[in-house]
Amino acid sequence: MSMDENRNQMLRLACAWINKQVEKLEHHLGSLDQMDDPEPIHQARVSCRRLRQGFMLLETYLESDILNDWSKATKRLLKKLGPARDLDVHIIFLEDVLSGLSPEQKRVRPGIERLCFRLGQQRRAIQKKLLKTAKQFQKKQILMNIRLHCEKLLYLLETSGTTESGQAFAGHFLDCCRHQAQDMTKREAALGDVEDAAGHHVLRIAVKRFRYLLEIGNEITGGGLAESLQTAKTYQTLLGELHDCDVWFVMLDEFETREKQRMQEYSGSIRAFGRLRPGLAYLRQTRSECRRSLFDHICGLPERQNLASETMQKLQLLLSIGQEVQDETSTAT
Repeated sequence: MSMDENRNQMLRLACAWINKQVEKLEHHLGSLDQMDDPEPIHQARVSCRRLRQGFMLLETYLESDILNDWSKATKRLLKKLGPARDLDVHIIFLEDVLSGLSPEQKRVRPGIERLCFRLGQQRRAIQKKLLKTAKQFQKKQILMNIRLHCEKLLYLLETSGTTESGQAFAGHFLDCCRHQAQDMTKREAALGDVEDAAGHHVLRIAVKRFRYLLEIGNEITGGGLAESLQTAKTYQTLLGELHDCDVWFVMLDEFETREKQRMQEYSGSIRAFGRLRPGLAYLRQTRSECRRSLFDHICGLPERQNLASETMQKLQLLLSIGQEVQDETSTAT
């Protein structure tokens, strides 16, 4: 297979990857009503994020208005999926904490149980709006349109007899990866300050986007980016756990304020809140210790040090862009 034919094949594989995310999202949206199973929401959310990265790769081939409509609709769905997923994760975490408490830790149980109860109330309250947003998304037939446009692109690729689309895709994909790698590298300055929670959050998003691009790159290069992809996954997971700790601190403060208000309105006193304090203090302490450990682990992670530069060198070689540029330069000389 020639270099140009190989690039056409990369474009075919990229479209196949996008269609795979469409199929997964369709499947998981049909199971969102099963509140006892948090997995459909998690997987639907992941598929939405992957699709949004996939849209970026189609900029060369589709009108911007079409891509903007897809992106906005997917973003609206994500906004509803996000809070539901977060609550599911928090509830599961608290249930695990409760199941792991010893008899000697009975003083911390009331506060954790009350928080778990309140989060459960919040989760049930947003379920109806979540299902409504999902149905609206499905009615717009966004996923069907994505599939049809990918099929049209592949048909044109097969019948045109040219390799221009494949060449354009390879260059565009490399540019997308380079841009995301640069953004990720720039955001890593936040790791110089353990207290920069906002900076760590932005870095997490940058790593996540880079990871999804690497998933596509690994697919179209036949596993050529497997090692880089695994490093990006580990990096993203650790940053995600770090962010979860920061979310817990905010959530605990909000819970304490609201629960005191409820007590004051119901009984005219917040004296009963004293029973909840040990559990909340326990969660704050354990989350703080976990955060410190995670931060140290991330900073000392050797694989992440050259993730961006090494991945881009490898990808450039796999896409044969660098060699082509070098050949053109030599010819010109």
